[in-house]
Amino acid sequence: MFATFFITIVPIFHGGDRSLDAKYLTDETKSTEQRFSYIWDVYMLLISAILFVGIAEAIPKQSMNGKSDPADPAQFYFFMSFLFFFDSLVLVVDFFKSDRGRKEIIKNPYKRWIPVNFCMSVFCFVFAYAIAQDGAISVFPISIIVFAAAAARTLYDYWRSDEFMFP
Repeated sequence: MFATFFITIVPIFHGGDRSLDAKYLTDETKSTEQRFSYIWDVYMLLISAILFVGIAEAIPKQSMNGKSDPADPAQFYFFMSFLFFFDSLVLVVDFFKSDRGRKEIIKNPYKRWIPVNFCMSVFCFVFAYAIAQDGAISVFPISIIVFAAAAARTLYDYWRSDEFMFP
């Protein structure tokens, strides 16, 4: 679960940071609309960070005596599902918001990230639901499957968004 968390956090924050750079580093934010847009982007990145804290807290921890924390693994996958869904919505809003005189380089990766993140949201939700069904399915195989999907998503993000992520 930690590996899934770690491999997910990097591209989301990297993409968010690059998006802020691409939109605001060279353009002045003089109008009220531009300032609101900037504040919106910063808050969405902050909310994403808060969601990542919730995800990190949902990872079951090992105690010194070898017993597991009573944290519910399904909660981890529900949080992951919500994060991907939230990120998809933010990207949709930003896609249309970035239409106002912004560079096309911002919109191209968004076209790829929105459906991939939405699919990851559904994927994590299905597995969270399966885990929550009173032992209907083992957590370990799900953890491996979700990690593989998260790793594939991260590799896809960097492979298909190279021109955006690495200016």
